[in-house]
Amino acid sequence: MKKSLVSSSLLVLTLLLQVSCSQEDPKKVNSSRDMARKESDARSGRMSSSARTANSCGTWHSGTNYGSVYYTYPDKIFDLSTVANGRAIRISLDAVDVPNRFTLYDGNGNFMQSSGWIGNSTVPGPWGMSLSQPSTFTFNFNKSTATYKLLVETCPNNGISDYWSAYVGCL
Repeated sequence: MKKSLVSSSLLVLTLLLQVSCSQEDPKKVNSSRDMARKESDARSGRMSSSARTANSCGTWHSGTNYGSVYYTYPDKIFDLSTVANGRAIRISLDAVDVPNRFTLYDGNGNFMQSSGWIGNSTVPGPWGMSLSQPSTFTFNFNKSTATYKLLVETCPNNGISDYWSAYVGCL
């Protein structure tokens, strides 16, 4: 009986954790989070993609979320309009603190690549009961449209905030 009660309690706790990771409006923007991210980017010399400039080659992009539920960051737009079509592009991604999923779309909105959930977590989330994957991933492609959109998702847990970074390089 005790074993059944413990199993039931663990199942309920697991379900509650999974629900908490999917209830927040993914487009909700936290202005204090954005301010902290911009300050961090300024201190590190990284250019925020919100300051969209032609030729995103050699730029850093990042995001921070202090929430505790599923969150989709505002879109990151990479403007490669001054880069020759066919040039090799590499986007190096890092899920620094908690798992992230990165999805890349071309300028026409077509899906290009996804990292799947990367990083580590011992608690349940959109990735399943736990996750143990390398925290880095690379998108390689040849430029074919002027812009590209990076969609970044996270689900911070256990009071750990999220921080991710991306570097856009033209090879």
